[in-house]
Amino acid sequence: MVKPSAAAHRQFSLRWKITLPFMLLALAVGLGFVYLLARFLGQTSDERFVRQLADSGQQAADGVVRSENDLLRLERQIANTDGVGEAAANGDAEAVRTLVLP
Repeated sequence: MVKPSAAAHRQFSLRWKITLPFMLLALAVGLGFVYLLARFLGQTSDERFVRQLADSGQQAADGVVRSENDLLRLERQIANTDGVGEAAANGDAEAVRTLVLP
């Protein structure tokens, strides 16, 4: 009579038969959660980057508009100063400079 090998007779204890499926289930759920969380955070960071890029462009455009408004305001003040128009029409740069500069 041939004896079966020891590995064939080796059986899992009842503790392992109950615990192992729950451990595998917990591992699968944990890996699924990590995968979903990584995808969510990856999309969130991409969206945040695009939003910050758009905001930066808008801030730059607003800064240019503010600078242009300041320059136009200064130009209007200079143009409305008494005597600047006549001095500019006569080509008298020194008179314009004395009128414009404080």
